[in-house]
Amino acid sequence: MSSYLSVTQSQGDFACHAYETSLRFPNYKAQQLGVIQNTQADPSTGDSPNSFCIPLVSGLFLGQDPIPLSNSWGVGGLLIEIQLSPDQNVLFSANNTDTNLLDSYYELSNVRLICEVQTPGEDFKPQMTNTFTYNSISSYYNTINSRNAVLNFNLGLRSVLGAFMNVVPSAHINSWTRDGLATLGFSNKDGSRCKVNQLVFTRAGQRVPLEYNIDTLQKTEKAGFINENADAQVVRNYMNAVQNFAKINRTSVGPETFRSIGYGTNYADAKTIVKGGSAWGLGVAYDSISNQGLDFGQVPFGVQLDLELTSDHPNAVFLFVHSRQTIVSSDNSIQVMK
Repeated sequence: MSSYLSVTQSQGDFACHAYETSLRFPNYKAQQLGVIQNTQADPSTGDSPNSFCIPLVSGLFLGQDPIPLSNSWGVGGLLIEIQLSPDQNVLFSANNTDTNLLDSYYELSNVRLICEVQTPGEDFKPQMTNTFTYNSISSYYNTINSRNAVLNFNLGLRSVLGAFMNVVPSAHINSWTRDGLATLGFSNKDGSRCKVNQLVFTRAGQRVPLEYNIDTLQKTEKAGFINENADAQVVRNYMNAVQNFAKINRTSVGPETFRSIGYGTNYADAKTIVKGGSAWGLGVAYDSISNQGLDFGQVPFGVQLDLELTSDHPNAVFLFVHSRQTIVSSDNSIQVMK
């Protein structure tokens, strides 16, 4: 969601209606003032007044076909499970110390589900078998701790539309002192930048869908010269993997939020960027036209990176794969075809 929101929401969105739809502000300071230190809390209970109504961003609910909620006997439905991120992966200190956060937590209260349904007439006859197709996101995790990084994943998916990834130092996950949900670039242990010189996406060891290596602007920079500008091809491929680039009308991704330079171990720059915070990532789209996707059912997905990682500092990589899936359901069975 950190990737999806930054790519599809603008600074104005985060400053206005995003508070009501996702309880999110442009950067950590606005979040701290508008949510954590909200002065409108009930003085008798201390309860936060932060009410919001967030859409359940799931391919199942964003499809074009209605979801059958009953079978021929008139019973059935959906089981919706919401998994919250750990407290110490969401809450973090502004000065990178955990002295005042050890007992902190967050929770959802008075949760309500709001949905639009259609009640069929008396002459309605449920189908014995229902089939509908939707888009889904599958997540994978790995770490990188070398200059020549190679990632391979057996996806087991037959209609892959795109893949994108976020990066954060492994030591900053589930830490009160760091934002574990940040979308940042690679960094070294001392906070110096770890620039990406080359990027290659592969399928079964072959370069797919790009039949060439992406050599970034940073690969050819002169000694002593730091090029902070992000490579335009890297940015476009990443955004296109999250959402079709031609359909993106508003975004927070730009020269200030997507920079090639590392942000340091305290991420001071990343947290204070006014235009939405850091929005860094890597990705590639496999099918932006037919919506049929590419088959990774029997072959591995791969990423090869040439990095300037000069220290022992594991960087966690979260890979998200966008694929097309089909559900076939009947009165007594259900099958998901990936």
